[in-house]
Amino acid sequence: MKGYRTLSLALALVASGAAGCDSMLEITNPGPATDEALDDPAAFAGLVFGMSGDLSQAIDAIGYVSALFADELNSTGFQRHWLDFARGIMIPTDADQFWEVGHRARWVAEDGIRRMEEADHESILLARAYLLAGFSNRLLGEHFCNAVFDGGPSESFMAHFERAALQFSTAASLASQYGNIEIGNAATAGLASIRAAQGDWATAADLASEVPLDFQYDAIFSLNSSRETSNILINYPLEHSEGTVYGTEWDDVLGPVHTTVQWLI
Repeated sequence: MKGYRTLSLALALVASGAAGCDSMLEITNPGPATDEALDDPAAFAGLVFGMSGDLSQAIDAIGYVSALFADELNSTGFQRHWLDFARGIMIPTDADQFWEVGHRARWVAEDGIRRMEEADHESILLARAYLLAGFSNRLLGEHFCNAVFDGGPSESFMAHFERAALQFSTAASLASQYGNIEIGNAATAGLASIRAAQGDWATAADLASEVPLDFQYDAIFSLNSSRETSNILINYPLEHSEGTVYGTEWDDVLGPVHTTVQWLI
């Protein structure tokens, strides 16, 4: 009898303890954010940083493959399709990854602008968002034959330049409003490049003359994580030996025979 009472008491304690542990056993994943959370102005700084990160990834990926096409970089044969790119051959399945990373940068920037404007947000963050959207559209217009926006019909690649022109103009206006010279210069330079792409060289020259000759606006990279690391500068030439800068194989024999430039936006 005593044994049964002891067992009953133990089971009761376990039951009450389990009831008290319900909250301890619940799992909450703090990682994913809800879509609505991105509408909070407190999230806008992080949203714009994400736009910048996506643009840097797009520039890195598309810049690398375009450098292979242009013989600025030479493939070592580490990946078969890199050799095809060097021969000027690219099939749709190979192009898909570059299309995706470019349009992700564009969509994230443009959707972020939508969120900020719907919240009536006013700060230099909005100017930077427009600037990043402009660079994303310019990148796509320069590298793809067609434009498709968010499931719409196929259009001429020139549609990207039209979109970028409006975004750069808005960025320049907002930068002037908030007194940010760097973003203002970057937006004006971006707009000048768009007018050149559209064949309006006179306007392009006028706009370019407004930007200091020593001005540059960099795509941001870091060694903090794989997402932030530049494949062009670090992974492909140094760690994986997937490609080399044109002419550098003769440096030890003839001395430097090539000229390289920084990767600027």
